[in-house]
Amino acid sequence: MAKIHLPEPGRPQVLIEAEGERSIIDVDPAQVVLLYKAHGALLLRGFGADVPQFRDFARQFCSTSVVNESPGRRPIEPEYNVHSVDAGTGPFSLHPELSREPWKPDAAFFACLSAPSRGGATTICDGVALVREMPEEVRRGLDGRRLLQVKPTWPELLEFWLGTPNPSDQCLAAPPAWCPYQFRRIEGVVVRYFSRPALHRPMFIDAPALRQFPAVRAIQP
Repeated sequence: MAKIHLPEPGRPQVLIEAEGERSIIDVDPAQVVLLYKAHGALLLRGFGADVPQFRDFARQFCSTSVVNESPGRRPIEPEYNVHSVDAGTGPFSLHPELSREPWKPDAAFFACLSAPSRGGATTICDGVALVREMPEEVRRGLDGRRLLQVKPTWPELLEFWLGTPNPSDQCLAAPPAWCPYQFRRIEGVVVRYFSRPALHRPMFIDAPALRQFPAVRAIQP
């Protein structure tokens, strides 16, 4: 049975170490669920994992998946939404996965198939702890406010959501009911936008967390 190390100072995640298991598929899924509900972040170390095993492991816990359209990612198993991470070497700002989209996932799975010789560590940030440690006036200021996510569009996106790559202003003002975005033309550029509460409650914990870490514009509801 895998060896379990609960979080401790300097290591905020649960560490699950292989102890006789041949692959990640041999880990007890019920134990993974219990640990995830209690602690959120899990690191599995020492298990054999190829792409099919990683995909099958994730699909034990998630019935659906979402696509990350960020550039710089290589499709590995695109039919199962398994892609590489960004291949760049620059630092990333803290961010919940795909928080810029209406379909922000509830959980993210990462596998290290080829470890770097040095560096490459991933920072884990607890959005609930961030809110808890905020000055009271900052926390009150965020409570009840919403984040406005605005991004430019491109022809294929407009074709998908609106049925035309060159929509009129009338078309932009009346997207279909199933579309999660609103659209607007600003100085000749069509942008898409949507809003979400600045603070939200994640699964399995009744405490507020930051929806997105990088600086964005907050608006009144």
